[in-house]
Amino acid sequence: MTILTRPPARYALARLSESHATHPLSKLLATLLNVTTNRNHSKVYATATTLVELISQPGFFDQDLAMVLTKLTTVFMERFRLRTFELLSRAYNSLTMAQAENYLGVPSETILAEASKNGWEYDSTSQILKPRAFSQKSNNTTNFSSLSTFAFVADSVGRLEA
Repeated sequence: MTILTRPPARYALARLSESHATHPLSKLLATLLNVTTNRNHSKVYATATTLVELISQPGFFDQDLAMVLTKLTTVFMERFRLRTFELLSRAYNSLTMAQAENYLGVPSETILAEASKNGWEYDSTSQILKPRAFSQKSNNTTNFSSLSTFAFVADSVGRLEA
């Protein structure tokens, strides 16, 4: 990967001096970037939670930075979870509750509440969730699939299954 195609966050972290790169905050940010890039869902949530715990400590070196990072990390987790929920809706006809908990990083009660709001069905006997087909909100009047949509969904499913 060349410098021009490297994601900005990865580029910024790669340019840190050795003393800054070994700081616990930098290490956690690099880990969060890696697990997010690799879509290791359970580790994304665990790393983000660890990051918030680190910056929430009273002795954190910059309280203003801590407030900003806490907000950014919280919004990141919410967006990542929402995006994952949308991908699950597109990629699966059904999935187990255990899979949903792994992908979404929240307990089953939270998943069931959100799933219900989004028209998912749940079979408590088999603990299988059946997502309603995801409908993308769009201003376009045409609503058809394309090869790029198929490639996106196939790639996303492949990453979810990996």
